[in-house]
Amino acid sequence: MGATTSAADLAQANLGGQVVDANYMRILSDLGLPGLSLFLFINGAVLWSLRKKPNRFAFMAALAIYGIVALGTNVFDHYYMGHFYWLLVGIMTSRRAAVTT
Repeated sequence: MGATTSAADLAQANLGGQVVDANYMRILSDLGLPGLSLFLFINGAVLWSLRKKPNRFAFMAALAIYGIVALGTNVFDHYYMGHFYWLLVGIMTSRRAAVTT
């Protein structure tokens, strides 16, 4: 796991060369088809959980932006961006999230 990162490339632990800058290809290279399928399933489950929340469009837009950016860059490899993504996913799926007072 993690054999496609820049650090693994510098340590010469990645003999096949570095993978292109695309997060989905990197997830596929590190975790295989089951890992990529699970990641996409989690994103789909988050979208499904948002269907009845009042401000779901803002959350859906944030998830869509992450998804689109991940097509061409390694957005989840940046330290704070990956943490913020999973924090956002947790907020989106909590029961009290997106409840207006």
